Amino acid sequence: MKYITQDWTSTKDGYLFFVQRLQEMLFHYSDDIVKAPVHNTQTLLEEYVDTEKDVVKGSIKQYQLDIIAKEIKSSLMTDVIVRELYKYEVIEEMAKFLDKDQRTAVHYIFNKIPKKKYYEICCKYLKENLSESNRKTEIEKGLRAWLAFLLWHGYSSEYIYFLICGQRWRLQVLQIVQNPKLKALLII
Repeated sequence: MKYITQDWTSTKDGYLFFVQRLQEMLFHYSDDIVKAPVHNTQTLLEEYVDTEKDVVKGSIKQYQLDIIAKEIKSSLMTDVIVRELYKYEVIEEMAKFLDKDQRTAVHYIFNKIPKKKYYEICCKYLKENLSESNRKTEIEKGLRAWLAFLLWHGYSSEYIYFLICGQRWRLQVLQIVQNPKLKALLII
């Protein structure tokens, strides 16, 4: 463990895992397997809608949309944030709808998973799991969705890395998590 305070308890393990995992995801020389993901379900939906405009203009071929739709379907089935919003049966129906009428389905799902709500659920999901011990899998999944959202919407990985890790030798984990700028990102 890189960051340990003298009053460390197991209830703070989630915070430690969060900070260390975030550092791994954002570090320039990390292996691709541990890096921050490029997309989550919500950003894939945005990409589809944006790419669709280019298909209409004729600058991109239709098969590009098919590739994105397959990624959306896969992401829908595994995204913990979408599962917080909808029951599994509803998600399965959305996935089946993608196979029947791709364009209509994507626009329907896009409207059912609005940006702001997705982000709020990401933050809520992370906050619920950070304070618990033995929730590393949940923290990892929430962190991947949250970080992909931030990066897609314009935050630089360097900025987030510095926020969390830039002063790591002087700050303890709980001080990092209490950073007002990070709190603003997490809507704490």
